[in-house]
Amino acid sequence: MKTDKYREARRRQILELIGKHETCSVKELSSRFQVSDATIRLDLQALMDRKQVIRTHGSVMLVQKQPVSPLVERLRIHTAQKKAIGKAAASQVQDGDIIGLDASSTVLAMTSFLKERRHLTIVTNCVAVANELIEEKHIQIIMPGGKIKHDSASLVGNSAVQYIGKLHLNTAFVGARSMSVPVGLGEGDEEEVNIKKMLLQIAQTRVAMVDSSKWNNVSLITFSDWETIDRIVTDNGLDLKHQQALEKLGVYVQTVEAETHC
Repeated sequence: MKTDKYREARRRQILELIGKHETCSVKELSSRFQVSDATIRLDLQALMDRKQVIRTHGSVMLVQKQPVSPLVERLRIHTAQKKAIGKAAASQVQDGDIIGLDASSTVLAMTSFLKERRHLTIVTNCVAVANELIEEKHIQIIMPGGKIKHDSASLVGNSAVQYIGKLHLNTAFVGARSMSVPVGLGEGDEEEVNIKKMLLQIAQTRVAMVDSSKWNNVSLITFSDWETIDRIVTDNGLDLKHQQALEKLGVYVQTVEAETHC
């Protein structure tokens, strides 16, 4: 019993250390707690089984189980950054393009900048995107069938994924709850992940739209590695060393400056 008590205390301390330092290696943890690498690996496996941490290449990171907030609430967070990212991403869209938009708040911030495009076709599972553009008769909106997910104002489910899988896109634009070099792009909801994966799969060009506050977080599910992404549009709050790390992986990094008002 005493051994179990010490083991659980060590595991709580491991979580605290990882949270403080963002990542920790097995060697660092074994040195810190004066136990063997094998013991630390058992601790980490137990924490992974509880979905509290995720193993990466040679290190471990916390899983951040962010609650999925309603889309309207997420739009109020980092509003200036999302608007700047949306405007920059929309500038890449040409008249006549066929594009895919997921149900993320950053992608939703893009839609108002698309209204001037002509003969544009948008494939989206996001009801809010459709509502934003429903009066733009020069824009064709294609939505899959499925069940409505109220928190994200989106259509999800197997029927939605299968329908999207039959289509083709010039460009897919997706948001993410988290991003990091070792893990990639993450999301907290499996149904939203399935839609994102399919949009990326059917697109010729894949664009991630993620503000810099999501850096070095880890969500429950990774939906894309960096090899899948051609370009990321983010704000200039992303540290230069992180930009360079992404560029080394073959990702074109476009940073934008958010407009601030006094």
